[in-house]
Amino acid sequence: MKTIEISKYQLNEERGRFFFSGWLNANTDTKLIDFNKDEFGHWDVAFISGGTKIIGEIKYRINYESYDFDEWYLEELKYNNLQKIERTRGDIKIVYINIFRDMEMCIWDLSKDILSNKNKITQSLNRSSMEEYKGTKEKTLYKLHYEESLYKSFTNDNTKF
Repeated sequence: MKTIEISKYQLNEERGRFFFSGWLNANTDTKLIDFNKDEFGHWDVAFISGGTKIIGEIKYRINYESYDFDEWYLEELKYNNLQKIERTRGDIKIVYINIFRDMEMCIWDLSKDILSNKNKITQSLNRSSMEEYKGTKEKTLYKLHYEESLYKSFTNDNTKF
């Protein structure tokens, strides 16, 4: 039998997709269209909620509880890639989905004007979660405030997008 090895990055990607698809299946108003099969794609999930087409980036934060911080970060590059898709399609919403160790979820509607230059920072971070440690790199980030998210709970949810 052949052994397949996957990185921590790939494992967390799969966990995030697994938990999010479970949430989608539990809600009658949502339907999965597809998960992106390209490991380096500009989006992770496409789904429909209440008739609205949505493209999203999923971040599984295995080391954090949903209430650990008042704000979370989104890389500017990921936001710009989602925006390009939104501008090209025009008929979709873009969202950033964070799933936490406590099985709670925050979703930010990036189609709304919640990002601004005042929430933009530059920070030195690891080069990539896909690589072994190879130093740091300056990355531009947006601060996403917890209270601006559509808060979701895996156990009790009836919020619509």
